[in-house]
Amino acid sequence: MSVFPGGDGYFWSILSDGMGSGTEAAFTAGTVTLILERLLTAGVKIKNALALVNSFIRERRIECSATVDAMELDRHPRELRLYQERRGALVRPARRTAFQAALAHRADRDNAVGGRGADSVSR
Repeated sequence: MSVFPGGDGYFWSILSDGMGSGTEAAFTAGTVTLILERLLTAGVKIKNALALVNSFIRERRIECSATVDAMELDRHPRELRLYQERRGALVRPARRTAFQAALAHRADRDNAVGGRGADSVSR
C-alpha cells in the first residue's frame, strides 16, 4: 500500500494485490504500486497509468496478474473517487458512497477543529 500526494491538490492511496502466491505475486504487487506512484506523482491520469502497468505485466509474460484499488482525494473541492482495476478493466463507481461521504465529512470536521485532516496525512 502506498499513500502519497499527487500534486495540484490531489492525494492518492494505492493498494495492489498480486494474484497467486509466493515471491512472484509479491513482486508483481510491489512493482505495480511503485510504478503507479511514480506515474501519478508525475501527473499521469489514472486510466493511462493503469494501461501502462498492464502493458508492463503483459510484457513480462508471467502467469501472475495484479488487482489495484486506488483512492483519489481532491482536497479542493473535497471530492473522493475510488477506482478498481480488475483483469485489465478499470471500474470506477459512478456515485458517491456513504463511505466516501463519511470520509469527506470527517476531513472537513478535523480541519475545522485543527485536528488531523486530509492536509496532514503522512506516509
